[in-house]
Formats: sequence, C-alpha cells, structure tokens
Amino acid sequence: SGRVEYLPSNTFTLAADSLKLVQKGFVSEQYAHQIDSVMHIDLKNKDYIMKNEMVVLDMLATNNWDRSIFYAVTVGGENYVGLEDYFQLEGFGYRIVPIKVNNSDGMTGRVDTEKAFHNFMNVYDLENFKDSRVYLDENHQRMAINIRNNMARLANALLDEGKTEKGLKVLDKALDVIPPERVPHNYFSIFLGEGYYKAEKKEKGDEILWGLANLNFQELDYFMSLSPSKRSSVMSEIRRNLAIYAEIIRVAETFDREELLEQLNNEYDSILQKAGF
Repeated sequence: SGRVEYLPSNTFTLAADSLKLVQKGFVSEQYAHQIDSVMHIDLKNKDYIMKNEMVVLDMLATNNWDRSIFYAVTVGGENYVGLEDYFQLEGFGYRIVPIKVNNSDGMTGRVDTEKAFHNFMNVYDLENFKDSRVYLDENHQRMAINIRNNMARLANALLDEGKTEKGLKVLDKALDVIPPERVPHNYFSIFLGEGYYKAEKKEKGDEILWGLANLNFQELDYFMSLSPSKRSSVMSEIRRNLAIYAEIIRVAETFDREELLEQLNNEYDSILQKAGF
C-alpha cells in the first residue's frame, strides 16, 4: 500500500533572529522592537494542503531568513497558507516578516511606511497612467485603482505615525499620477479623503468625497429611474450605492463637514423625490 504523508499538526513555529532581519534590511529599524523571536503559522483547521502551499512553507523553513519572500498584492487570499498574519506591505508586495499583524481595519498585513514611501515616491514609475494618449483597458483600470488604494493606505499609515508631511506627499502624488478623470473614484477613494481630513486639508477631502458621491448619485439616479420590475433586478447595485453613500456620510460626520453634509443630503433627497419616494 502507498505511503500517506500527513502533517502532525495545524500550527507550526519558525524561529527568527531579530538582529539578522534588521541587518539584512528585511525590517526597518523603527519596527525592530516588534520582531517576534518565534513566528506562529496557523493553517486554520485545514484538512489538507496543496503542493504549492507545501512549497511555500518549505521555502520559509529552509530559507532561514537569508532571502526575502514576497507575495504580490494581487495574489488571492486563498494562497496565503495562514501567513497573512505576518505580511508587511512595502508597495506592490507583502514581505513575510516575523512581526504579528494587529489590524482591526480588515486590511491585509501592516505597512512598513519607510520602505513603501521609498518605493512609491522614488522607485515606481507611474507617470503614464495620466497620459491621455495611453489607453487604459479594464485590467489597467483595476491595476491603477489597486495602486491608488495602496498609496492611500500608506498615506494614512504615515499620518497615524505623525508623519504629516510625508503623508501629504503620498496623497498628492496618488491624485497626480492616477487622477480621477483618468481612473474614476471608487469606494476606496474614501481613504484618500480621510487622509486629507487627518492632515487638516479639509477642502481636498471634501473634493474627493464629493467626486465619489457624484458618481454614486449618477448611478443611483439611473437605477431609481427604472420601472419597478427592472429596478428589482438591480437591487444589489442599489444596495451597494447606498452602502457607499452611508460610508461617505460617516466620514463627513466624523470630520464635521457641515456644508458638505448638507449638499450630500440635498442631492440624495432630490434623487428619491424624482423617483417618487
């Protein structure tokens, strides 16, 4: 009979040398004190793992922190093998480092602001997204949104660390290289607005929230203008629009944007009135 390979446990540990990780530049010095001497990998009650997952775990175990191991930010969560607790966002990739993520915002990993700032501001060439001669198909649009999201995330992480000037530089660059007229705002643009509010640039925050709200209102207006039978087929879209609108209102209220709130409510009411509600 054939031999059956099995894992004796769902949780594994991997030792880490904090000095080595800092010396090799895996972790910026400002986070050195957060390095765990032991990394805990939890396969989360999986009954089996695939060969590709086995390869990732084997690479980690035998590499002994000699070379960097990254996941691209576009890789789906089903491939993480329980390693997302130790993801460090540095730009377009998550580096695996033995610093336990402590997130309540539902985002993957934690941001190394030093490395990510360097990459987004000095390394990546993002200039062609704003060139009107360059055609952005659906894939390019999605990639651009992904980049803008990660820049917003970096900016907010910098602002939370008290690095306001750097945070503003990232926000300004995000809107410069990926302007809304080339890549329309989407839900994640709320984080750009939130960043500007945190940095006390209230008008810029209003501009972004109003820009996103306008797109949202246009869609809502169209859905509400449909006949009741057609409208019922787009209920999930309407619910999505309402959820985004609620989030825009939440942020505007958090930062006391009275005038913006009045504009938003007036526009929303007029759409409902037009639709006969």
